[in-house]
Amino acid sequence: MNVIYENWRRFLTEDKDKYIILLPGGYKPPHKGHLQMIRKYAEHPDVEKVFVFVGSAPRQSDDGTKSFDVDKTLKIFDLYGVTKDPKVELIRSSSRISSKGKEYENPFADAIDFVKDADPALFQGKIFALGHSSKDAGRGEKFAKITKDYNNARTDLPPITVNADEISATNLRNAIADGNKEEVEKALPLPAMYDDFMRIVASS
Repeated sequence: MNVIYENWRRFLTEDKDKYIILLPGGYKPPHKGHLQMIRKYAEHPDVEKVFVFVGSAPRQSDDGTKSFDVDKTLKIFDLYGVTKDPKVELIRSSSRISSKGKEYENPFADAIDFVKDADPALFQGKIFALGHSSKDAGRGEKFAKITKDYNNARTDLPPITVNADEISATNLRNAIADGNKEEVEKALPLPAMYDDFMRIVASS
């Protein structure tokens, strides 16, 4: 697993009962709903760290004219100010090999493996939880059930349920491909970010 910003260890405290929130997803591209969820967890007093697992596989608009890879995702998160928050860590999703020998990725499985491989001494007393929006509550329950016996880790549901704006990354990709500036601006944290956002989209 490739940790993009590896200085997170020094931000962990010895406080018990603090949450480690894991947020797996594709984020192609990140939109204001993603940012709302990350910020609401990061700002919660019981949350010590938020790990965002970013899918590595590229995604395209339905017409195939616009492609979004992980590098663009990271640049957009930087535009949104996510990389400046010491409570938030971005982790690039790992490549996996299927039983048929095909390469694939699974950010949700990466979050599970993160708990499985977590250093008990480093995360002693911490509570791992899968962050999710209100529409995906079932994923949080599934994660807690799968990981409850891993490495003596404490897992639970997150301390809050985030009601973020329901925005589809697929629809945003298609709006970008269609040149629909109004719809793209609606999906951004601030409409004023449009020009910088589109420069990242157009970059190779």
